[in-house]
Amino acid sequence: MITRFSHNNMKSILPTAVEWINVLSTICLLGTFILPFKYQRVALYVYFATLILDIAINRRYKEIKWHNVKYVFATMVFFYTAMWIWHAFEDCSSQIYFHSTDIRLPFLVFGLLGLTCRINPKIKISYIAYTMLITSLIAIVYLAYKIVDSQPTTIEEIRLLLPVIRHKALHTTHIGLNQYLNCTIAICFIYLHEKTKKWDVILLSLGILIIYISLLLNEGRAGFIIANILIWLFIGITIYRHKPKVLIPGLTILSIILLSITSHHDRLNLTELMKEPRTFVWDTSIEIIKEKPILGHGVCQGKQLFIEQVTNNKDLTEFWEHWYSLAPDYNKNRFHCHNAFLESAIEFGLIGIIATILIFLLPILFTKNKRRLYLSFIILIFGIQAIFESFTAHYQIFLFCWLLYFFVNTKLSEDD
Repeated sequence: MITRFSHNNMKSILPTAVEWINVLSTICLLGTFILPFKYQRVALYVYFATLILDIAINRRYKEIKWHNVKYVFATMVFFYTAMWIWHAFEDCSSQIYFHSTDIRLPFLVFGLLGLTCRINPKIKISYIAYTMLITSLIAIVYLAYKIVDSQPTTIEEIRLLLPVIRHKALHTTHIGLNQYLNCTIAICFIYLHEKTKKWDVILLSLGILIIYISLLLNEGRAGFIIANILIWLFIGITIYRHKPKVLIPGLTILSIILLSITSHHDRLNLTELMKEPRTFVWDTSIEIIKEKPILGHGVCQGKQLFIEQVTNNKDLTEFWEHWYSLAPDYNKNRFHCHNAFLESAIEFGLIGIIATILIFLLPILFTKNKRRLYLSFIILIFGIQAIFESFTAHYQIFLFCWLLYFFVNTKLSEDD
């Protein structure tokens, strides 16, 4: 009798225990997304180990139902496997190819998970919001402490110090950090939009304000512009929900304020924009695409062509020519076209750019109501960043794919 009771008790406890262990590992992983991959490694292994256990023990594969949004996961799988297919017809094989397959692996992993399994229902939006908010605030406070310790006397000195201190303290770029901070802003708002409590409103709103100020001081332009768009949307949605009659005048005043703040960003003035080297890099990318517009060059050959042409492009500014001439040969593999769409077109031609567009477009087309709204925020952040950054560079692919997987599958208040 005791044996039977213990066996039945274990059968009921084990699935729940596995679910909560997976929740804890997810929280740990979300807290490391702000750091480079090598610092995420342990959390990543634990997360996938608990994820596999949760899928097996709780039979998540039996909960899946086909609906049109699954096409986005199918596109993610195709986008990744295209590297294998195209590489079979390439004449070269190098670390470029292995780097690309490694860094884009989340497209395959979460594409397959999205097609075949449901997400652990115990992973709540509130856990994600507070984990990312606490992580963001710790990073901001730590960077602020390091900057104050350096005793800058002007805002300009702070902006000059920030990249150096951020690299030493967090070992990350402004692009990766800004994507994380903007995702934190979006998910905090999503949680408030789902369930509003007084203390949640106070704490999360204060956190959003601190993050926005940090983005204002950051040298990253795309991240700052995205933050302004998010703030404009969130305040507009909030006014519409509570005081729809003042929506137009409210948004007009807000637009003037945000445009005024944006106009004072050092790297968004006309002088800085005229020196922008991305335009020359994009021109070079387009010329490479014209050579094989339908099927592209493949990952390896496409990158080699890009490196050869961009390092010999006399239209580049003196700074970039100087940097390219000084960079060691192995670092040249990191040169990229600063645009995920152009990168895909170089590698896979028209097929690649269509696949990339569909990854961003399908989650919005095939969802509705709140789910569409929330996914739109995620697509906005990563879609705008994709215009200025390549998938194989500092783009937060893992965070993007995980958030797609979560918001497509998680239960929302409108599902009750």
